[in-house]
Amino acid sequence: MSDFLTPEDIRKYAYASGFLAIICFLAIAYMVAIGGSGNNIDSSLIGTGTMDYRHDSEHSSDRAMANNATIIYEYSRSWGRGLSTETMASNFIVSSGQGGWKTQYAVKGTGAGHKVDYRATKISGDASFASEISLTAVEGSENFDSVIQFDTRDGNATIQGRVYNSTAGRPATIEELDAVGKYILNTHLNVSLKPITPEDWLEFCGMLDQDVNMPDGIYILPVNDSLYNYTLVDGRVVRLAKHPSLNGDGFPWRTRDGYIIINSDLPN
Repeated sequence: MSDFLTPEDIRKYAYASGFLAIICFLAIAYMVAIGGSGNNIDSSLIGTGTMDYRHDSEHSSDRAMANNATIIYEYSRSWGRGLSTETMASNFIVSSGQGGWKTQYAVKGTGAGHKVDYRATKISGDASFASEISLTAVEGSENFDSVIQFDTRDGNATIQGRVYNSTAGRPATIEELDAVGKYILNTHLNVSLKPITPEDWLEFCGMLDQDVNMPDGIYILPVNDSLYNYTLVDGRVVRLAKHPSLNGDGFPWRTRDGYIIINSDLPN
């Protein structure tokens, strides 16, 4: 009797290990579910044939497809008012993939002003894929976390990946990937979006509330009018009130436009 394992034995052990991993995965998801007041969805699919499995939500989505291949697929998502964090996890293992567009894995996620979009198409041979995306929202702030892993070293695939940043308005690509062949991909994105608070506005206004200091050069002063004269003192534009009563207590004070009003009895 030989002590060597045949390829068929190795495949059986691999799928047995995958099945046990799914059991553990679902058990953990169940324990999280009964410990909170949110919502949960947990799914798995194991077998051989042609399949197309897709999940969509506001902040994440994934799609797994296979044509005449043996697969293991698992998906879990938790969300709801009782949870401050929405989490999605997905795993996809393909064996003996036939290639073509009908064998693919795609995952997307959005949050904190960013978006991730990764996909592997034309998968042939053996490959595995995993993703975990979470969005935490607390008091108006958001934290977006994305972990994605593609492994096509035992097969072949066309891989595309994009990461977008739209916090400044128009989306800008901050990561871009195009690859064909045998690869292992690991990518992790963690970003936070801080809300605008009244304190932020006060700080911004404070930055604007400064004396107008002029550099050396030629100055064009405002036109004098019936109430004020304008002059330049030590590189600073100064507005002089022609009537003492305009200053009230007779002391200098500053207006919103940055000029300094000084009590003066300048003639009209």
